[in-house]
Amino acid sequence: GTPVEVLIKFSLFIPAKNKKDKKTWVAVSDQTQISVEYRLTFFGDFQNWVAVACNTAFANTGSIITKSIESRTPTIEWLATISRTQRFLKKDKFQVDSHAAYLDWLETAVDNGKSEVNLTLTMPNSDAIKRAAKEDLLAAHAAHQQAMKATSAKRKSVSGKDKEDDSDDEELDTVDWESINTHMTKIYEHNLTN
Repeated sequence: GTPVEVLIKFSLFIPAKNKKDKKTWVAVSDQTQISVEYRLTFFGDFQNWVAVACNTAFANTGSIITKSIESRTPTIEWLATISRTQRFLKKDKFQVDSHAAYLDWLETAVDNGKSEVNLTLTMPNSDAIKRAAKEDLLAAHAAHQQAMKATSAKRKSVSGKDKEDDSDDEELDTVDWESINTHMTKIYEHNLTN
């Protein structure tokens, strides 16, 4: 087997409590490295070695990585790069998520005479995801309000003389209803306890 140094950077998010005892997410970042043998180190061993190396660099991160490997939750992306090598540049976001991808990555490095490769472990910030979901919900609500105003204005201009039509009994069409129903379902899923 050919030895290959894997330089590992990781940025993980772990739950924490703020001063108001509310759950927040804190970033944990560090770097480490391992050495693997191309064609001799199996993918499962590689994953375990990465978890152990990260745990050594920053205590208790190994269990987060291992849990992600076993259950895919929380999602951790394993992004592989090889310097100045097509298909393995940062912009390519090549994911090492299978034995075949792992072998492809190492084989490309060895074939190009590279003895070092890079691996970046990242996971999404849950607070940012929640904020984006809330922003989407508010945008949908604003769009719905705008549509209601437009519908109301159109009805008033069509009816012209009809002054008894000031009631709030406007009916929703099926598209509006489906939009509202979808967003209400999301609200209930995120806010109701089991």
